[in-house]
Amino acid sequence: MSPKPAVASHPSVEERTERGRGTRNGVPRSAHAAWAPAADRRDPVDLLEEQAATRVPELVPLRYGRMLVSPFTFYRGAARLMAADLAGQPRTDLTTQLCGDAHLSNFGYFAAPDRTMVFDINDFDETLPGPFEWDLKRLVASFAIAGRDRGFAKKARAMVNLEVGRSYREGMRGHAAERNLDNWYSRVQVEDILARAAKVGTKQQLKRAQGNIAKARSKDSLRAFTKLTEAVSGNVRIRSDPPVVVPIQELVHDEDHRALDEALQTVIRSYRATLPGDRRRLLERF
Repeated sequence: MSPKPAVASHPSVEERTERGRGTRNGVPRSAHAAWAPAADRRDPVDLLEEQAATRVPELVPLRYGRMLVSPFTFYRGAARLMAADLAGQPRTDLTTQLCGDAHLSNFGYFAAPDRTMVFDINDFDETLPGPFEWDLKRLVASFAIAGRDRGFAKKARAMVNLEVGRSYREGMRGHAAERNLDNWYSRVQVEDILARAAKVGTKQQLKRAQGNIAKARSKDSLRAFTKLTEAVSGNVRIRSDPPVVVPIQELVHDEDHRALDEALQTVIRSYRATLPGDRRRLLERF
């Protein structure tokens, strides 16, 4: 007999709240108040070099060069280092699908599938399951470091850091009371941001926000296509811009290139066979 499928539990808001209180009793907020390096803490440079061993060699100097610009740019590239430090700290058992690198620069404006402009996390290449507070700590720390990097006064930095934590807490409290579908479709739309900027910001800040949104609107697939490709003998090809963008024919010999091309064609043909007739015809030329 096949095993019975697992039944997903759907605890009520009150039950989830009670679980949260129980977790907080075991890992109180005061347990997160301080950090000190562990006695056996690994050298951060060693961790970076360990990562570099599995990365494209030509891109490693580019990464290090970007990290060397400022404390904040170093922080942006140091998700692995922070995760190593957090792994030895007190943590809850409230596991969620983390962004994995939730610093402030990984949030921005972009078009949703229905082309509505929204503000949200825009980088998930390090997503993984983990304690919810890891994302929160990385987010607040990014504001703290950015504030220092920009030379903000200590009082202003403290206010910003508290506001980040407060916004997260109140946002989660609101989402906890929503139905699943309402939560799924919840968005931060740019119109809401502009309305708030007009209400509490200066004219200069509102103008900057409007400019950032206009810039985000201009970043569409056609613009990317124009930037990343060029016409060669009447055919469209990826534009070579080493070491960041390198066409495959510049990386492998002709024999390997033909074998790889055939493998990709096989994948496309296999995928095409799974599509309905109208969509299949769109890929007939491949």
